[in-house]
Amino acid sequence: SNAGRAKVTRHKCAICGRDGEIHHEDAIGMGNDRTVVDDSGYRKICLCRMHHTIAHQMGVKRFRQAYKVYGIVIKE
Repeated sequence: SNAGRAKVTRHKCAICGRDGEIHHEDAIGMGNDRTVVDDSGYRKICLCRMHHTIAHQMGVKRFRQAYKVYGIVIKE
């Protein structure tokens, strides 16, 4: 829901503390409409733009090992 997303998007990057955005560890998938997909059961982590880009480049497993962080499911 947008209410849940608003709570999380005010957060800071889990790695460096800069203003962050939501990264979905469980990929929503190319071509799926993010405005329609229910992401409430997806693991999310707040990352700044730079670390978000790195996360996509490395993949979930390598990113977790390198930075010792992981996404969580946010309960409403």
